[in-house]
Amino acid sequence: MLKLFGNLGIYQGMLEFFSEAGIKLALLIVLLLLFFMVFAALKLISDTILELSLFFFSKESPEQCKKGVCHLCDWRCLFIVQRSIHLRAWVDLYRDECRG
Repeated sequence: MLKLFGNLGIYQGMLEFFSEAGIKLALLIVLLLLFFMVFAALKLISDTILELSLFFFSKESPEQCKKGVCHLCDWRCLFIVQRSIHLRAWVDLYRDECRG
């Protein structure tokens, strides 16, 4: 990561304001936060898939289903759909900006 910053010319500018140990510590914190967010998102997706599979393949009728589980599955599905639409809009906007 530091080599990338060095190749981009950012590292020398950062060294003017921060020590090398401070830059490494800040990068460590940022990378740990990034990995935490990625794994949290993956856990949310896996929990949603698991609950949906349990919901769809249960032998109970929908009327017997626990109301909390039904609402949780509904809201998670809506959230995933909303996020994918939102992401698609940002990708289209970025492509339009790059074209002209």
